Amino acid sequence: MTASGIVLSNQQARRLWLSRQSLLATPQCLTLTQSLIDTISQLGMVQLDSINNVVRAHHHILWSRHPAYREDDYNTLLGTEPCVFEHFSHDAAILPVALLPYWQRQCKRRSEIYKRGTLGKHLGDATMQKQILARIKSNGPMCSRDFAQQHTERADKSLHAWMRPPHKLCLDYLWLKGELGVSHRKGFIKYYDLASRLLPPQQRQHSYTAQQQIDYLCTSALHRLGFATAKDIQGFYDACDLSEVRAWLEKPSSNVSQIMVRAFDNKEHLMFAPNNLNKLLTSVPQPSTRLRIINPFDPVVRNRGRLKMLFGMDYRIEIYTPAAKRQYGYYVYPILEGDKMTARIDIKADRKSDMLDVRAWWLEPGVKPSTGRTQRLHSELKRLARFAGVEKISPIPKPFTHKK
Repeated sequence: MTASGIVLSNQQARRLWLSRQSLLATPQCLTLTQSLIDTISQLGMVQLDSINNVVRAHHHILWSRHPAYREDDYNTLLGTEPCVFEHFSHDAAILPVALLPYWQRQCKRRSEIYKRGTLGKHLGDATMQKQILARIKSNGPMCSRDFAQQHTERADKSLHAWMRPPHKLCLDYLWLKGELGVSHRKGFIKYYDLASRLLPPQQRQHSYTAQQQIDYLCTSALHRLGFATAKDIQGFYDACDLSEVRAWLEKPSSNVSQIMVRAFDNKEHLMFAPNNLNKLLTSVPQPSTRLRIINPFDPVVRNRGRLKMLFGMDYRIEIYTPAAKRQYGYYVYPILEGDKMTARIDIKADRKSDMLDVRAWWLEPGVKPSTGRTQRLHSELKRLARFAGVEKISPIPKPFTHKK
């Protein structure tokens, strides 16, 4: 690892990051299935989340890059020749199937963590695991509810408010372990099948050492980040320890250089970048003029520290904050314009009234209200309303100035 002498301006850094995450250029309506596969591969992962405020996070993340995407398209990706698989990184996530051979260590890590934890103590014994695997082998894909009649044990809610019955814990354990996979979803309900008949054998059976898997995941994370701290690389997949990332950075074979990145506040930060950084920079397109409403679980905003460093946006999601203590609202979305985060907005799909309810929006410091910005916001709200399946949009109120 050497010091490259490269100093990225804040604008260069923002544009490179957005480009690596497919959010800089104007979205294209290409051949959908292949384009989605390419996008998920480019992103490295897409976080899954059950909250259906407007649409669920993973659908919103994919739609932001592909306006033609619809929720049913996801099951096509999971289909008979799966292009993606579901597993757990920092959270439940959609991952490109090409990553599977390098994910075996993570299957072991995550299942062991789960088994050692509080929930793992209640996931059922080896007999239950064998029974569940046998039923799925005989019947095909099954969801948790399909086991509810045979396994009548109730979840002990005194342990955790989110405690699940033993058969559900067992299903998740076998999924984390890699013995089960997700064949499809109905709504957010996942259907499990045997990984041996669900996932491509050439991907499941290919064997790499633990160190080879670490090397690949670190390389993959840095390539998708463009530039990063060791902690950023570790947190991208959350499939390695920080000490393992630091050891990888020291290896000459990692092809990594040290660079300086200028933050939004003009301070410079020492980071790491792949040695082909100049090539990545030349591939960065000009930013789109389109305004985008970004999901709170989108990869460009999930790392709040990186978001603040690059864009100056101090953001957090307040779904777990008591209503009286919320600064903005339950589910507030950042707004991206070109290569800048310019605002945030509180919206919700009210399906009873068939309306996208625009409750409030706030401009970031230094951003001025304008008729053009409001018009671009209205255009994005119309697109999002169509995607969410609601007909109307409530009037857009005047924006508030940023709360400090």
